[in-house]
Amino acid sequence: MAILEQQWSVRLLGRWQLFCGGVPVDIGVRQQRVIAALALLGANPRRSIAIRLWPDSPDARASGNLRASLFRILHEQPGLIQAPRDGIRLDPRVEIDVTALRSNIDEVLRIRDDVATEALMVELRGADLLPEWSDDWVVMERERLDQQRLLAFEAVARRCLKVGDFDRAVEVATMAVGMASLRESAYFLLMRAHLAAGNRALAAQVYQRLSDTLAAELGIAPSAPFEQLIDLGLRQSGVGVTLR
Repeated sequence: MAILEQQWSVRLLGRWQLFCGGVPVDIGVRQQRVIAALALLGANPRRSIAIRLWPDSPDARASGNLRASLFRILHEQPGLIQAPRDGIRLDPRVEIDVTALRSNIDEVLRIRDDVATEALMVELRGADLLPEWSDDWVVMERERLDQQRLLAFEAVARRCLKVGDFDRAVEVATMAVGMASLRESAYFLLMRAHLAAGNRALAAQVYQRLSDTLAAELGIAPSAPFEQLIDLGLRQSGVGVTLR
């Protein structure tokens, strides 16, 4: 495909996609994996990439697979990859959706007073990294991105509580709980949001769900801050909810 001096774009959220000048480009699975690895891991020595992509192959075969894939990419997708002798990387001008999302998350975590835009929240909700890929290096990067997404959800929920947008705080905290069923900090924010909105029974249900989950999965009870929140928000207000 002889397309020169055009903008390449790699999309890894939701599913694999490659675009050149806004036009979808079809390439082989091996080439997809090389490009995805460089998009997620950055510049690396050739041997390091070969071992990650073909961990069960002898070094010579893994290196040969990588050379063959690079040859095709360099000739069929010019301007996408830079491959000097000491390593390989994507051209710095390549747009990568994961990189852009992480930059947006960093901004959310850095700026303490602004609530995230609706566009970013939509992006965070749909940001599953290559969900159909099971390679170890993909799983690790997916977990790292999910952790960053959780931090962003929690930061936004706290800001919504601060400015009195309790309904949105409930929505965002619910997304965090849905991503991590054992994450106490997410449940705590969801309970706070329900209590702030005057929904004490819903807060009690959240507490009960956490208590049941922790007991079943880990054999432990919620930590002390939850008991304190329950005492302040539920028992003292006399809501008629039985907590097992």
